[in-house]
Formats: sequence, C-alpha cells, structure tokens
Amino acid sequence: MSIPRPGETVPRQTPPPLLGPVLLAQTWADMVFAHWPVAPASVRGLFPDGTRPDTFDGQTYVGIVGFAIPSTRLGGVLAIGSTYELNVRLYSVDSQRRQGVVFLSMDVTRPDMVLVARALPRLPYRWSHVESVRPNPAVAGFRLRRHIPSRLAARIEIDVELPVHRPSALEVFLTARWGLHTRTALGTTWIPIAHPPFPLHRAALRHADHALLTAAGVPAPTEAPVGVLWSPGLDARVGRPARVPTRAPPGPPF
Repeated sequence: MSIPRPGETVPRQTPPPLLGPVLLAQTWADMVFAHWPVAPASVRGLFPDGTRPDTFDGQTYVGIVGFAIPSTRLGGVLAIGSTYELNVRLYSVDSQRRQGVVFLSMDVTRPDMVLVARALPRLPYRWSHVESVRPNPAVAGFRLRRHIPSRLAARIEIDVELPVHRPSALEVFLTARWGLHTRTALGTTWIPIAHPPFPLHRAALRHADHALLTAAGVPAPTEAPVGVLWSPGLDARVGRPARVPTRAPPGPPF
C-alpha cells in the first residue's frame, strides 16, 4: 500500500470555513470516482501558473468523476435547475499549500451553465449529452456524447461494493479537496469549496474509456486504476474566489 513521502501532505478531512458569502450551492448525488496514477512530469504543462501537480508516494493522479446534480442554487438560495456532470481532473497544490483540483474537462447537460462557467471563472465546461447508467442497484456509471466541436462518446461504469468506515490516506488525498485552481482573465484563481466528508463505498471498475483522458491531454494510463469509489452524495457550497500568487509552489521540480 502506498503512503505519503516526506514533504507530501494529505488534506484535512473537513474543510476550512468559507470566508465571505456562499456564491453557489449544489447537491451532488450518485457519485462515481475512478483514478489512475500518472507521472507528474507528463501532466505538468496542464496546470495553471502558480500551481503544480500534488503528489502522493511520488505520483500524481488523473480522475474521472461523474455525478448527478439535482439542485443548483445561486447565492445558496436561487434555484436554477438540475444537470448531470462528467469531468476529468488533476490534483494541484499552490504556494500557499492549498490542495485542490484542476479540471481539464467538465461535460454537463445544460448549455446555460456552460456559458456562465466559461465566461466568468473560465472553467472548461462543455455542453454534452450525459446520462446515468444504472442497470441494477449494484452498478453505477455515466455515459456521454459531446455535441460540439467533437462527437466523442465515452462511458464509465463501476460495481459498488462495501462502505468505507475508515478511508485510506490515498482515498482522503483524492476526495478531501477543498477548492479548485483555474485560469481566469486576472490570472490563476482559487475557488474554495466546502462540504462534509464524502460517505464512500469502495468499488471495482467495470469500464472506462481512456479517450476521455487523452482528449483532455493526459497520456493513456499504463497502470491499473486506484481510488475507484462511489458515494450517494452530499450538499456542497462554493465560496468567494481568491487570486493565486504566480511564484512557484514548493516541491519537486519534476
């Protein structure tokens, strides 16, 4: 079993308090996680200025995460509807040691959400057909087909297994992420996110299309997936963005 190396940090299991108003609140449900280890040097160019790949036992990870969003509320109160999302993400850290994620693609079913997210925080949302795959209660997954500019089709499915009573250090590293790093017109920005710890079940991967990863610029995995998990979901809140200093964060140069 892999463990953190000296100088590596596992995030806290509960989020720091959000400062300022809640800008967005969402309910996330039927969550599917699958991760693959990748060499940090192979994805270093995909990270915004002022961030680097966060590592665990010398490796960083790429994840495919799919979930339903039955509720989205602007300002935490104004309901704007539901969607499905399937995203590809990397794991980041900045010079202030904030450990977050960098999204490479975010496929959703709502074109209005795509327009807003691309215009303001410049997140890589795409308007796609995304649907839940639930042939029986023990199987969870999502299927997508992109509308434009490509016709990429992809699917991820897992077999849901026993609940996790005490998550491993790696499972905490992959799921206890209290914000995201993104490029904006003002430079790299940190967007904080708060939610309770995920109620998790371990799972086995039935199917995942590596084309979703390679289309995002990540080399096709050469190792078996790790951190394959399922969660029934929870409520999450998004706080006020903050600028990220452009100085290089401490850590290995890769």
